[in-house]
Amino acid sequence: MRPTQLTSSKHSGSMIHTTDGVILRPATIKSPAWTETIISLHPDFPVFGSIIECNECLTRLIDPENNMLWIGMYPERMGKVINHIGQFYLDCTKAQIDAADGMLDGFVIWGDVAYKKDMFFSPDYWRMYFKPWVKAMTEYAHLKGLMVIYHGCGNINRKFSLTRTGWFCISNVILICLK
Repeated sequence: MRPTQLTSSKHSGSMIHTTDGVILRPATIKSPAWTETIISLHPDFPVFGSIIECNECLTRLIDPENNMLWIGMYPERMGKVINHIGQFYLDCTKAQIDAADGMLDGFVIWGDVAYKKDMFFSPDYWRMYFKPWVKAMTEYAHLKGLMVIYHGCGNINRKFSLTRTGWFCISNVILICLK
């Protein structure tokens, strides 16, 4: 039974339609709570928390083209949106780390912000709107004794010349693929 479509109904809530015609409601989906998964793995396996940063969220919500276009056309307005998303993800980061109650070995921040040759937007824009949230997530993880890994596809060199991040390592798919 594979989920094929997620639909929403005002009267019945979210439903998942499967290829064999069965409709599942969230209460019937058998998936353990996140903390149960951590408990089942810790300490036998390294367990990392993770979260996407604001640009990843915007890419998924409005697609990359609209994201870059709207940042270019309405930089301050999109900055306010980024700040709302950033606060939400910072709160999620704190909740996730706190819920793990010391069982995490590290934390990964997923943030694709660049093409093969350069960033999606100016480094100044990243520094003004995206950096404060990534920095706050990193600082909270460090406060709780966790190393932080940042994953970002593309050429992020200009971004890192702007700031000291405090990240344990940087996972960059394009650099790995080119070697």
